[in-house]
Amino acid sequence: MTDNPNKKTFWDKVHLDPTMLLILLALLVYSALVIWSASGQDIGMMERKIGQIAMGLVIMVVMAQIPPRIYEGWAPYLYII
Repeated sequence: MTDNPNKKTFWDKVHLDPTMLLILLALLVYSALVIWSASGQDIGMMERKIGQIAMGLVIMVVMAQIPPRIYEGWAPYLYII
């Protein structure tokens, strides 16, 4: 049985690079630990940081689904902002 070369992997379907995502997650975990340590081990600060990280990751995944052609159309208007 041969593999289909046109078959897309999960990462191709969601338009994300697994290596970059792993490095990004490691940096985000490190930043959350730094915030927790710098705040005197305040769990509330850590929870807020984790919420911000989760929101950022969701936005990243959603934005990755938009074709680059759309961003090309938005670019002039975004430069004005």
